[in-house]
Amino acid sequence: MVIGRTRSGGFSLVEVVIASAILLLFFGGLLSGVKLMVELIGHSKAETGARSLALSKMEYIRSLNYDAIGTVDGVPSGAIPQTSTSTLNGIDYTERVLVLYVDRPEDGLEGSDENGILEDSKRIKVEYTWEIRGEEKNLSLVTDISPKGMETSSGGGTLIVNVFDSVVEAVDGASVRIYNDALATSTVDVTVSTNVSGRVIVPGVPPGGGYQITVTKSGYSTDQTYDVTVENPDPSPPHVAVASSTITTMYFSIDKLADLTLRAFGEPVVQEFIDEFTSSDLLAQMNNTEVSGGSVSLTSIEGSYYSSGYAYSTTTAPAEFSSWDTFEWSVTTSTSTSASVSLYQESGGVYTLVDDTLLPGNSVGFTSGSVDISHLASSTFPRLALRANLDSSDPLATPLIESWRLGYVESEPPIADLTFDLTGTKTIGSGVLKYQDSTITDADGLSPLSLEWDVYTITVDGATEGYDIKEVSGVLPYTIAPGANTILAFELVPHTTRTLHITVTDQNGLPLSGATVQLSGTGYSETVSASAYGQAFFGDLPLLDSFTVDVSQAGYTSYSGTITVNGNVMTVITLSPSS
Repeated sequence: MVIGRTRSGGFSLVEVVIASAILLLFFGGLLSGVKLMVELIGHSKAETGARSLALSKMEYIRSLNYDAIGTVDGVPSGAIPQTSTSTLNGIDYTERVLVLYVDRPEDGLEGSDENGILEDSKRIKVEYTWEIRGEEKNLSLVTDISPKGMETSSGGGTLIVNVFDSVVEAVDGASVRIYNDALATSTVDVTVSTNVSGRVIVPGVPPGGGYQITVTKSGYSTDQTYDVTVENPDPSPPHVAVASSTITTMYFSIDKLADLTLRAFGEPVVQEFIDEFTSSDLLAQMNNTEVSGGSVSLTSIEGSYYSSGYAYSTTTAPAEFSSWDTFEWSVTTSTSTSASVSLYQESGGVYTLVDDTLLPGNSVGFTSGSVDISHLASSTFPRLALRANLDSSDPLATPLIESWRLGYVESEPPIADLTFDLTGTKTIGSGVLKYQDSTITDADGLSPLSLEWDVYTITVDGATEGYDIKEVSGVLPYTIAPGANTILAFELVPHTTRTLHITVTDQNGLPLSGATVQLSGTGYSETVSASAYGQAFFGDLPLLDSFTVDVSQAGYTSYSGTITVNGNVMTVITLSPSS
């Protein structure tokens, strides 16, 4: 019998594979370590080279006569290039030199300077930037150099630039470019960054007019001075003049750019769950209620109705849809009866009330009207159901729910190649707008924009584009806050010659959903309930001299006025709270 086996030599296939894997892991880790070490050495070598170049440059500048320390087109002016390139140990470096006069505090600052000379010393900053393995690095040195004798004025003036954001907070690190090519003796072109106080102080600026100032920062809007032109004869602010021994102070405002995407789509394809109560098949739960005669009522026993009861609809759970739309119902009540409808999300047979923070009044229940639920995200609420609550204080009477409906938007067809016209309110001169432009939607009906904070009028030329704006997911004109990221959706309908788009808001500019808007004229009358965005649209209107507009909303003073519609008109009506 063979009870064991002795191997005379060699390795099995399994052992070879395991050994290879171990060696691979070992050498792979070793190679990674070597690679990391090489990278660290490379970074260290590049930084050492930059430091050597910076020290050499700084020593060279220190060796110069004080009056000669300055940059080409700089303030102070000199022979040192502001920007140059050099190569050391195979690494390319970009060199930037900034020289500025400094007003030192020992003899007072600015207007409190004891001798009125603000050019007390010169501050030199030498910066080197380089790229290694796709990553940009930088190193800088800063020093101050004072004159050996008594300080003297350069004969120039002082320019102070203050940079604030939209709420008048200082902007640190903004780039302030000062440029003037109209001086008799030299050109000035210098860029300085604001300090933590949002300020730049540049003493020794050569006297003269026409100083152009541009303020920028990455991811921020731009502010600047403007030239006098035929199109802008009275610019604001104009280019700046600097006089000898005077201080010129300027103020600029920049803030984070906002991302705004305009989305254009045609009339939505709306589907619906609807129950007219011919049977109880579309009711998921019933308690003390019954279906009879085409309505839901309280259950009756020997001619006496229960005092309260409820009923749930079956769940509406579209396989694919864009958004929810509205829910509405028809009800009959008396002085002794009441009925309300609430919206629930359903999961696994468990019903959860949609919170009041998302749907105000839902916990109490809605007693009339149409409820807009388009703001409820389909991803968060994929399954919804309605619940009716019926109550009666009279055993001989019952409320009746005669029908209800829950709608959802199956699709919103995008409109491509649509031109939006945008106009801001900021000006750069008398009647000259800072922003006025157009943008065109892509194949998905989208047009992404990067804009500075402002209030924008956004329109569509119906006659040219073939569409009119029916509804917008915001109040027009549209206010954009700094740094906002917003999608503004536009529902458009085929163009007709005369249309009226009314947005109803409160005194704070917030839309009044559900406001009743009636438009009437000779032989014409139509009433619309304002959407969730407070908007009512009247299309294909007859040619009349004027229309009467009546707007009402519970808790607000009603509005009545006349309006002329000679085209595609958009207007805002503001209601005040009733006393």
